[in-house]
Amino acid sequence: MKTACSFPFGAAPPRPLRFKGKFRDTMRRLKTPKSTLLFAVEQGIGFVPVPGLNEGYSALTSMLTDAELSPRAASLLMLSSDRSDEIRTLIEGSFQDDDWSVKAAAIQITAAWKEQS
Repeated sequence: MKTACSFPFGAAPPRPLRFKGKFRDTMRRLKTPKSTLLFAVEQGIGFVPVPGLNEGYSALTSMLTDAELSPRAASLLMLSSDRSDEIRTLIEGSFQDDDWSVKAAAIQITAAWKEQS
């Protein structure tokens, strides 16, 4: 007895293509203006003629999406663009923190500041 759902010669049913999943993820990332801008930066950063920019961006995004990175370290990285005395004191105090990710973020910020000077 054949049904409408049976497959000839014992063939397996077709699986959804990987393309559909990637397409769905891409469309999900284009829903808001902020996520669209981040997607465009992520896709186009390799075309900028600055050596090491792509590696720095990918290192930063992998750090921020890491499950082991504490929220305090992520917020410290977000504050790194401000060079006020309060932030400088906060970063200096982060070297004594018990969490390794906070210490690593403080080291990365200090190294980036010394490179820019």
